[in-house]
Amino acid sequence: MNIYFRAVGFSTPDSMTSKHAKKQIIEGSNKKFVDNQHTGKTYMEALRMCGDGIGIMIKGNITHETEDYEGIDIIPYAVSTHNTNCLKYDVDFDESFEDQSIMIYYQEENFESELTFLLQEEVAFKSNKEAFIAHGQEDKIFNKEKMVNVSALSIDGTVVLPTFKNELSDELQKIEEDYVKHLINRLKSGDLLAEELLKSYEEETTELIRERLHEEDFLTVIESYFMPEDENAFTYSLLGTIEDFKEITNSATGEIIYKLLVDVTGIKLQLYINKQDLVGVPSKSMRFLGSCRLQGNVLYTNNKN
Repeated sequence: MNIYFRAVGFSTPDSMTSKHAKKQIIEGSNKKFVDNQHTGKTYMEALRMCGDGIGIMIKGNITHETEDYEGIDIIPYAVSTHNTNCLKYDVDFDESFEDQSIMIYYQEENFESELTFLLQEEVAFKSNKEAFIAHGQEDKIFNKEKMVNVSALSIDGTVVLPTFKNELSDELQKIEEDYVKHLINRLKSGDLLAEELLKSYEEETTELIRERLHEEDFLTVIESYFMPEDENAFTYSLLGTIEDFKEITNSATGEIIYKLLVDVTGIKLQLYINKQDLVGVPSKSMRFLGSCRLQGNVLYTNNKN
C-alpha cells in the first residue's frame, strides 16, 4: 500500500482496499472516463477531495456489464495552490504495461536541473497519447500556457532554525540568485559561455562550502538544497524556507495535515505532511528538513487558439 497516504490524512489505508470501500469512494465523486476501442474496456478516474488541496483518487479499468473493478488503483491526491510554468516536459511510460505509473520530467524556467513527478490524472494522456507527448515538446513561443501543477507529499520532516541573515546578506543573496537565473536562461538558449560561467560558479561555491564546514554546522552553512533520492527520481531530499503554512483537516478521517509553502533553492513547493510526522511546529521563516515525493498534473487541453 502507498505509504504516502499518511501525507493526506489516511494513516490506515488498508480499510480502503475492499470492493465495498472502493464503491463507496466512487459514489458521489468527480469522475472522468476514457473508452478504449481496442479492448472494450473503460478507463475511469474518480476523485474525492477530503480537504483543502488533499483527496483520494481511484483509477483503472471498469467493465460495465459486470460492474467489476479490474486493475483499480487507489492513490493519495494533492494539488498546489499555484501552477508552474515549464519550458518542456517528457513522458516516461511503457506501452506493454497498461497499469504502470506515468512519470513526467520537466524543467522550470529558472532551475537548472530536470525535475520528475508522478502523473495523477491520466485521462488527457490516455485520450490522445501522441498529442499529449507532442504538447510537451512544443517550443514555448508557440505555447505560452505550458504549465504543471506539482505538490510534494512527505512522511518525515523536521522544523529547523533559519540561517542568520541581515539586510546586507539578503541583498547579496538576491543579486547572486538573479545572476544564477540569468546564466541558466542563457544556457538553455544554447550559450556555451554561460555553461562555463555556471560551472565555474558551482565549483567556487562548493569549495567555499567545504571550507566553512570545517568550522561550522551543516545547517548553518547550507541554507537550502533539493536533490533526488537513490534510483527513485520522483523522491527528493530537501531543505527549504517555510514561507507560509496552514492546518487542514481531512474530512474523512479527522487527521490534521500541515500544508506548507516551502522555498527550495528558488522553487516554490507546496508540501503536505501529517501533523504526526512533523517534528516541531512550523512558522514563517523557519526551515523544513526532510524528504518528499513529487506528484501532480499537466495542465493540458487538446484545443489550440
